[in-house]
Amino acid sequence: MATSYIGADADGIQYQQLTLQVSNSQAGQNLGVRLQDIDVPIVYSTGQNFQTYSGISIATSPGGNLPLTSFSINPQQIQVQTQSGGSTGSLTFTIVTYLAAQPGISSFALSLTASAPGVQVTASVGTQAPRAVDTTPTPFFWKPM
Repeated sequence: MATSYIGADADGIQYQQLTLQVSNSQAGQNLGVRLQDIDVPIVYSTGQNFQTYSGISIATSPGGNLPLTSFSINPQQIQVQTQSGGSTGSLTFTIVTYLAAQPGISSFALSLTASAPGVQVTASVGTQAPRAVDTTPTPFFWKPM
């Protein structure tokens, strides 16, 4: 697995891996995770160019099923919609993406924009321990303190 803190590119943009773990979701639910600046601009990204580890992935556990209707990402939000009636049990899946920020970043926030009762989302930045994310902005440090 790649190191979690990628570093900076020639323009000084810094990259960090973000892992979102979604559990207890149900078929037909819509989930959004919003990224918010605190001190400097930050966006969702596919990672640093020309690196071995980069991109965006969404996965379930082996043998799991994710009835995905749509998956979209823009600089400030990830949106996931699952198909109604496709599954009777709870859905668990992981999204791995990257964050790109201007030099000098120290913190940012994540919040849920659309969720259904019971859905649990945790986020981990780099090698930091996962933290719960809900509709109230949750602050995260760019580098562990």
